[in-house]
Amino acid sequence: MSMEKPEFLYHGSPNKKIEIIEPRKKFIRDKDEGAKVFAGAENIAAMFMTRFGDSMTQIGTHNGVPCVVIRDRNHFFKKDKGGAIYKVHSEKFENDPERPFGRNEWTSDQPVEPIDKEEFESSLTAMLDKGVQVYFVDKKTFYKYKYTNKGEEGLNMLKGIQSENEKRNINIREF
Repeated sequence: MSMEKPEFLYHGSPNKKIEIIEPRKKFIRDKDEGAKVFAGAENIAAMFMTRFGDSMTQIGTHNGVPCVVIRDRNHFFKKDKGGAIYKVHSEKFENDPERPFGRNEWTSDQPVEPIDKEEFESSLTAMLDKGVQVYFVDKKTFYKYKYTNKGEEGLNMLKGIQSENEKRNINIREF
């Protein structure tokens, strides 16, 4: 059962020059799904501006609050070149709450033309501005979180770590 579709959705990308968002198979949820365009709320799109992959970042939500856990602060800042959040009409998108990121993620198997975009020099700035809770952690903590981030255990791990939002006093949200 899908959610009520919002009028607009947002797509995050490190590419600031997209004219048509094409379905891709590079970033997929499962190998049998096929090429898709992914979109969601602005805060969800902000988390997808970086393309570091699961070996360096873990994204998700805890009690409806979007968060990203990042393994290597220095590497992240060296590679963070920003990107854009593209606004799109939602008519070509469907939602499957049974999929990973379920209720927060919409997909289309058709190309989508953006109607607007917001550019950022830093994906970290975009995430903080949009209310994503960002956590920089050491390698040991990252892998512990990666393999236990379901439910209360992952949530409790984050509660014991100061977020980048707290350090900068930007859009702090409690879980």
